[in-house]
Amino acid sequence: MSLESGTHITFVYVRDSSRVFTLEMQCDDRKDLPLGIRYYQGLQDISFLDKGNLYRHLPESYILFICLFDLFGKGLPVYI
Repeated sequence: MSLESGTHITFVYVRDSSRVFTLEMQCDDRKDLPLGIRYYQGLQDISFLDKGNLYRHLPESYILFICLFDLFGKGLPVYI
């Protein structure tokens, strides 16, 4: 799957009963990207919680960004 949305492309969204994985390529060097990651995490969580469900029913969630720039400016090729 590939969904283009201006500054990023969502390549993969996979889920099973206990985990969710999202892989995105970030094309623009947005200084507020860490807040955007928080937003994406919230969207994923909302999609799994029906009214009245307990938070413990949320699956493990992983959002992986491939950036064309050094997001944290530390000169590292990979951040984990």
